[in-house]
Amino acid sequence: MSGRHGLIAGVVGILLAGSGCMSCGGTGYGLARQVGPECEALSCQRNQVYVFAISGVNPVEMAAVDTFRDQLNRKGFAKIGTGQALHATWMANEIKCIRANEPHAVFVFVGVEGGALTAQRLAEKVSADGVPVAAMVMFEHRCPARDPVNGCRMLTVAEKSISADESVAMVAELLNEIAAKVSPPIIVETTSWDYKHAPEPRPHVAPGHDPEWAFLFDEGVPTRAGTSPVPALATKPSSQPNATTARK
Repeated sequence: MSGRHGLIAGVVGILLAGSGCMSCGGTGYGLARQVGPECEALSCQRNQVYVFAISGVNPVEMAAVDTFRDQLNRKGFAKIGTGQALHATWMANEIKCIRANEPHAVFVFVGVEGGALTAQRLAEKVSADGVPVAAMVMFEHRCPARDPVNGCRMLTVAEKSISADESVAMVAELLNEIAAKVSPPIIVETTSWDYKHAPEPRPHVAPGHDPEWAFLFDEGVPTRAGTSPVPALATKPSSQPNATTARK
């Protein structure tokens, strides 16, 4: 029985190893936040840059791409997903979801050795669907020539020609340049709420238009042309009318 159990455990181990693993790098948010104040691009710009790094099923490549993700997290970039070539479909669906919720997001694809060709094909696929591909980065020993996707930036690195730290620095510089071109989100302030039992909206009254609402202003406001200013606090009504009354 022990031999049979050992055989089953071995088969399960092989299946799990062959399935690979994919990760959104959730723990990297903490790392990216720590170095945020030191980064070149604003966090609201860096967080619009999504990186998908793909390796082959070689365990060495899988470990390398995860290490690469952690190093980029320490450069201030948190939105990094990693996986193997067999996860291309999952990544395509993830990109579709991101695109729907973040219309200003841009995407960078990284291919590591056995995952390089898959990364390029994925970039071509999503680009054809209208997804903005800002750059492609390829880590390959032979560095074969590749055509860029719709004019996006192309960076090919011969892994054995430079150190790991140098390669990460090159990619981080590229990502900072891309992030700097991303438009920061526009913050729109509102004075009304639409949830249940929300408070009445604060009325907007031009200074001097309605003396009953002069208490809204920090200083006294003129009532009408030819009359003296009305002190703000002195004109506060004893019973404040609701917003509906104010709009009339």
